[in-house]
Amino acid sequence: MKRTAQHLGRVIQLCLFIGILFSFAMFQGGFLSWFLFYSITPILVYMLIIPFYPFKYWRVERDLSASYVDAGSSVELKINIKRKTHFPLFYVMVEESCPASLKYKDIGDKKYQYMADQSYYRENRTLKKILFPYFRKEFSVSFKLDHLPRGKHDFTTIKLSTGDPFGLVSSEFNLNLDSHVVVYPAIHEIKWQLRTNSLEEGSNPANMYDERLTNVVSGVREYIPGDRFSWIDWKTTARKNTVMTKEFEQEKDAHIAVLLPVNNGKQLLPMSFEAAIELCLSILSRMRSKGQHITLHVFAEQEKHFTSQQIQSQFASVQNYLATIKQGEQSNISGKLQQTVHYLPKGTLILTIVTCLDAELVNSLIAKKKLAYQLFVCYISSEKQLTLENQRMIQQLELKDIAVQTITEADLVKEKWEVSAAK
Repeated sequence: MKRTAQHLGRVIQLCLFIGILFSFAMFQGGFLSWFLFYSITPILVYMLIIPFYPFKYWRVERDLSASYVDAGSSVELKINIKRKTHFPLFYVMVEESCPASLKYKDIGDKKYQYMADQSYYRENRTLKKILFPYFRKEFSVSFKLDHLPRGKHDFTTIKLSTGDPFGLVSSEFNLNLDSHVVVYPAIHEIKWQLRTNSLEEGSNPANMYDERLTNVVSGVREYIPGDRFSWIDWKTTARKNTVMTKEFEQEKDAHIAVLLPVNNGKQLLPMSFEAAIELCLSILSRMRSKGQHITLHVFAEQEKHFTSQQIQSQFASVQNYLATIKQGEQSNISGKLQQTVHYLPKGTLILTIVTCLDAELVNSLIAKKKLAYQLFVCYISSEKQLTLENQRMIQQLELKDIAVQTITEADLVKEKWEVSAAK
């Protein structure tokens, strides 16, 4: 309303100025008076048209070089503009609405060396450029978005504005145009050193190897993308008219469940949470490439489960979910752990990735240890945030035979991340 009143005031002023010039030429007469009137009047008429210029008839398109990228990558955003007339425009300012999710940057593994300084990652992105189209009907502007952070970034509004060369009048128009880019968490190379139960019940734990044990066939199951050609059971495939593969003993016994509590802390630690997401996805990617039976359980405001078959055949959906998940308020992690554990077979290795340790979580993990599960905790924290209370809770878990690995910025800046629960 205020802007409309300003435009109306400028229009009235210009009209009065034209009237004054005309009156001056009429009463003064002479070549000079009429020359001033006819030379200035076109400029004033042009300035009168500017506030009413019809931007809504422009054809504006937003083009993203990619819709799905990895964290830290770059995307080029291009805005193409077409108009129907050659009406002269001295300048056009094109401003792209920058979502709040792009207010910080991802510079790769180097970002973790400043884990304690959360302000280091903030970046004020300004997507605004001035063009000088003059009589052109088609023109475009490009923006480069680099160091993209994880998440789904929605672009909703393009602001167009123009004015006269003297800055006396202006006009602007907001165009609603929805586009988005999804940035997946980075996948790191993992050095895997975990221990799990041996194949024989009651024996001591044995190291988990990267390759499957393919000498003990326990049954058949439907084919999953990534299975070897030699595992196909041709007789069962011909009988059921569906591709079936052999199921080996390791698939049934070596079960890994990754638990990711999202809201297990009152303090939101963005970089620790980003490390937890990237570690979780890296573990899933490595186990998937080895054909390991692994499930994912995310405890957020809405609990989410991914089965082993979903991780094998629908890995893109897992990436998309981990890309868009956000931290929220604290929730009842203990109750959700209690519900999830009933679905896991005995002897399952439960790998819990946390960014905050509290008494409720520690007591829940100790209770699960009594149910014949193997527990391993990856605790991600900055060295400056490792308090005596946290160290006391880590010792409490280790006394209950729960392996705990503390991952700090010194571990996260390495090219190869190590996950080790061997004692």
